[in-house]
Amino acid sequence: MYLTSAKTVENVNVHLAPYGKDKLLLSWESLKNTKCSAGTCSGTFTGTHLRLVDWSGRFVSADKVVSARITGDIAVLKDSALTWAYAPATPAYGTPLTGASPTTTTLRIARLTP
Repeated sequence: MYLTSAKTVENVNVHLAPYGKDKLLLSWESLKNTKCSAGTCSGTFTGTHLRLVDWSGRFVSADKVVSARITGDIAVLKDSALTWAYAPATPAYGTPLTGASPTTTTLRIARLTP
């Protein structure tokens, strides 16, 4: 399944989680003006995309693009809400990653309810 057909956009950090009784939440980060070499891509971070899909993989919503990153595991709560922790820092993909990360002293918790 292709997330997009834009040839100048790279999609990274793809996550999938159950959302309600009959949908899945698909999330990914996008980078524009990418250059890839040996499995490493650099480019400009353009946001995290959220899209609902059904269990057969058919898209059931348009993309919602948010500035928050969803890079870790998404937890499913007892009430079917989704939650994840994230650091409110814009990633820098201008050059290949060297192990250094953006620094912040803030951790946020996001919650999405069906």
